[in-house]
Amino acid sequence: TEWKRCIARFSISYEVSRGFAPPTSAMKKGFLTANNSNTTNEDVVKVAKILRKEPMDDTSTNKDDASSEEPPTNGSNGPHVGEECAVQAVQQAEEQPPPPPPPKPEVPTALEPLLEGWSGAQVAWLIDAPDPAEGDASSLKNPSPGDEPAGGCSSEEPAEVVGGEAKAPSGKAKVLGYHVLLDRGNNLEAQRFEGTQDQDEFRVALSGLEAATGYRVRLVARTEEHGDVLGAARSFRTAAAPPAKPQAPTVASKGKSSVKFRWIAPDSRGAPISRFELEVAGAGVPKGLAYQGDEKSFEAKKLLPAQEYKARLRAVNDAGTSEASEWITVLTSSSAPAVPPRPWIASFAVDWMLVTWQPADDDGGCAVDNYTLEVDDGSGAGFIVRYNGPEQKYVLGNAVAGHLYRFRIKANNAQGASPFSPVLEASGCCGPPLPPGPIQLAAAPGPYAMRVVWLEPASCNGSPIQMYQVHARRLMDGVPMGFFEAVYSGPATGCEVRSLYPASVYELRVVAMSALGPSPPSQSVLLTSAGAPPSAPPPVFLIDSDPVSLNVGWTLPDLCNGAPVSAFTLEAVKHEQSALVYEGPSLSRHLQGVAPGATLWLRVAAINSHGQGPFSHPTSFTTPCAPPSAPQAVAPQPSGRHAAHVSWLPPAAEGGSGVTGYTIKVDRVRAGGHHEPMVVDARSPPVTISDLAVGTTYAVRVRASNAQGEGEWSEPEIFSTEAGPPAAPAPPDVEEVASVSMALSWSAPPTEDPTAPVEEYVLQKHEAGAFTTVYTGDLTSFTAAGLLPGAFYRFRVAAVSAKGQGPFSVATKPVATLPLPPGPVTAVTPLVVTAREVKVKWGQPVTNGGSPTHTFAVMVREAESRGGPGELREVWSGPGLACKFKVLPETSYDVIVMAFNAVGPGAHSAPLSLETPAAEEKASKQPKKPAAMQMPVVTISKGGVTAAWLPPKDAYPAVKTFHLSVAPGDGGADYEVYSGGASSCDVGGLTPGHTHHLKVCAENDEGCGAWSSLAAVALKSTAEKRVRAKPRAPEGLHAVHATKASLKLAWLSAEDQAATEAERTRFKLELAEGTGSFETIFNGTFHEFNTSKKLAAGVRYRVRVRGENKVGTGPWSEEVDVWTLKGASTESFDFQAHFRNMEMMFEGRTLPFWIGLVCLFISLLVVIMQFVL
Repeated sequence: TEWKRCIARFSISYEVSRGFAPPTSAMKKGFLTANNSNTTNEDVVKVAKILRKEPMDDTSTNKDDASSEEPPTNGSNGPHVGEECAVQAVQQAEEQPPPPPPPKPEVPTALEPLLEGWSGAQVAWLIDAPDPAEGDASSLKNPSPGDEPAGGCSSEEPAEVVGGEAKAPSGKAKVLGYHVLLDRGNNLEAQRFEGTQDQDEFRVALSGLEAATGYRVRLVARTEEHGDVLGAARSFRTAAAPPAKPQAPTVASKGKSSVKFRWIAPDSRGAPISRFELEVAGAGVPKGLAYQGDEKSFEAKKLLPAQEYKARLRAVNDAGTSEASEWITVLTSSSAPAVPPRPWIASFAVDWMLVTWQPADDDGGCAVDNYTLEVDDGSGAGFIVRYNGPEQKYVLGNAVAGHLYRFRIKANNAQGASPFSPVLEASGCCGPPLPPGPIQLAAAPGPYAMRVVWLEPASCNGSPIQMYQVHARRLMDGVPMGFFEAVYSGPATGCEVRSLYPASVYELRVVAMSALGPSPPSQSVLLTSAGAPPSAPPPVFLIDSDPVSLNVGWTLPDLCNGAPVSAFTLEAVKHEQSALVYEGPSLSRHLQGVAPGATLWLRVAAINSHGQGPFSHPTSFTTPCAPPSAPQAVAPQPSGRHAAHVSWLPPAAEGGSGVTGYTIKVDRVRAGGHHEPMVVDARSPPVTISDLAVGTTYAVRVRASNAQGEGEWSEPEIFSTEAGPPAAPAPPDVEEVASVSMALSWSAPPTEDPTAPVEEYVLQKHEAGAFTTVYTGDLTSFTAAGLLPGAFYRFRVAAVSAKGQGPFSVATKPVATLPLPPGPVTAVTPLVVTAREVKVKWGQPVTNGGSPTHTFAVMVREAESRGGPGELREVWSGPGLACKFKVLPETSYDVIVMAFNAVGPGAHSAPLSLETPAAEEKASKQPKKPAAMQMPVVTISKGGVTAAWLPPKDAYPAVKTFHLSVAPGDGGADYEVYSGGASSCDVGGLTPGHTHHLKVCAENDEGCGAWSSLAAVALKSTAEKRVRAKPRAPEGLHAVHATKASLKLAWLSAEDQAATEAERTRFKLELAEGTGSFETIFNGTFHEFNTSKKLAAGVRYRVRVRGENKVGTGPWSEEVDVWTLKGASTESFDFQAHFRNMEMMFEGRTLPFWIGLVCLFISLLVVIMQFVL
């Protein structure tokens, strides 16, 4: 029962059975029942003992089933069915060998990692999706009791055995899951990351990476048979990051006004530190950065002594700015105080002095604790300390009047005492006098002044009275209106107080003054001034006005001076004379009968019981102006047939404003139709009216204007003009236009005098800037002939009667005659006549027919000498005045030139007859090879590469074949890509990523000529076409030459980088001493550099280089260690450093062997020279 229970709860798997027996198919078929998640450790031990036929322990028996001692009823008396199956399974497992495990699954390599900043990356793998057809352990169902055969064992056949060995199952081992391992190029300290799987992609997010660090990442597949299966590693490098947080700067030295800071460069994190930023905070230091640069120390100056200052540091590289360091606090030095200034007497009395002093300008950076005051009283004992404390004042008591005292002071702080100040000398003095007696009135007060007296002080306190000072201030309703003001200073004991306000209360007091100072003021007394007439009122103001009246007003005066105002006096002032206008209690007055535009000066005075007060300031008032009245005595006088003189007198009233002008209006009287009146402006009479009609009656009126507007019109006056010649007709009409003539017509003008009708007309044309008469007669139409074609003309007409000729009409608008074809050209002249070519010239045609000539045509025909005149044929056309054309030798020609304008072709020129000479025989040429051809022109397009060339000139015999050859860029032999008679061909078979050189030559019967110059063509590689990437890391960085203070470094572009791309690459070379941070020493396109900075002798340096192009910055090369030579003596030579540099030079294996031999030879030569020197 116990055995069956264990077997029923146990599931055979690789994890459980690996400690007992190999898992065979028979064991799996016979014992696979329940899920092994129910299996316990005790079950495993029991099954193991059963399989090994070991006795069971008493403790292993399940007590719950102890009562079941009877064997199971399975229809037989033999052993339990489970035991028989177990025995059979063990026997089968021992008889047949275990089958080989399935092959390991293929683990893919990661795709290109996607960097996320400098501390993270996303990595993905493409994996095979699980095949649902494949079986696994879960597909084997647990057997049920009904499925077992009668014998209790499985009826299935065991695994197939081939040649004594179990046949391996088909397919690869099943992958149970994936995880990712990350390391830094080795298997040490590998980190495990779990990812996510989506169909055929497994993705993982890497975090916590370090900046500028190389990593390897690989996928691990977990299988049942093989455990963890590792995939191929994928390497990548994280980007550079801002520098690490630097340590707090240290204090190298300090003084009273300066502190020198030093610091250590932090980890650059893959990008060289370009500068440091030092921030200093404290008293007197402006906000912001105190220093920016690449130095590692800085001295802050102009600081205050004994002050606390803070500083912190940041580092900056191309990736950004580091976190600020911790603050460092430093305290500047201090010293004893400087010399204090001289003390002074701040106050004194009869028997004491108050001595005060100021601290020194510089306390030495340490607060002053106390002051020491020494006094020399003249007794012969010298200076004696009288005070020692923090106060800045001291009262010297029992001072003797007139006795000389000397004072000096010094300041003390924690650093020591200052020198003594300059000595102050002062004498004791007496006190000021006692206050005088109270002030009294000496007489009755007036309104603006009063006389007062007082008694002398009871005591002068040892110093005679020198003067008295009386103070006064005004009171209003018992409230002072200000401070006391001195109204008298002098030796007398009485004075007159002036500038008082009438009927006002004043408070007065007096002070006695001696050489020792003023006395306390006397007892104050209140005195009242007498009343007076009112003060002057404010100026008169305007209420309203019109051209003939003014309404003015005024207000009460500011001061009534003790009595109310009872009346006012209003006066008009003119030329220092005044006239009473009004007197009474009213505060306004309406003044009638004032002329328009008149100006009045008014003033007002107030009256009370004490009399009339002063007048106010005069104010001017002007009545509004009015337009003028109508002018007088308007008199028109005709002047000829078209004008009249008009005179008049000024208006009787100008309205208070001068007349600024006049307007004269002239209207026709009894005129038919509508006629606008003529309006003329004038400044003064008389005026002449022009452009009047002949024999017409007019009415004239005049009005005046001023600044206020226009006045009234005068009464109309009638006059008539004299009759004259006819008026101007209307402009002529152009009826018809031809090339040399124009037909015109016109109508008769209206007659002004019926007794004088129009007798004839005068027609004029405008030509060459002037009018000329072309017709005189009584007709109203005329055809003007003899005109030029294409020319513009204008015409006008005038009528003539017995009164004379009238004015001309308005001229017509310019009208052009029709143009004609141009005339024949002039001066057809031969310039050059050869057997094959003729050049002729000609001049402009005699006339262009009124339209500009734009083209000339040259026509040629063979003369009669060749069997009669031939047909004209055009050999040239264009705008020029010369041409050349081809001819035959020994032939006679007639040359005719014809001009063209907008109308068409003109007349033929006179024929120019000429005869060409016989052709010269060509000199016989010597046959020779063709000359060297020009460099072929190469065109690169999507269709491929095409080369074209020009045939050589003057080749004799003629060229029959062209040969195009290609020189490969990899140093191979030239090969021919074309041979034929064409001047271009397509070139194929060029290797992408290499530069090829093309050349061409010509061949004739004499042989092949010289090759042309080379034309370079470079095709981009497939990688370049696919991706325009950043440059790869340079290779072969090494030291070509080393001295005690310099290094010559060289490197190569990446092997797979195209030549054209390498030419566009700039290189950035960095150098670091020992384990220090890198700094840039070169930035350019060269592949070598000699350090200009003086280096230390016998020191190891680290160098690296990277490329930059338009796409971006490439990765750094591997860091290389180089050494400078030791500098112990001039004869010594550091073989070890030199051979280390030589070893690194060959380690890259990218330089040809002969370059290494040359470098070795140079190195040996340097060694020899060192020993020779």
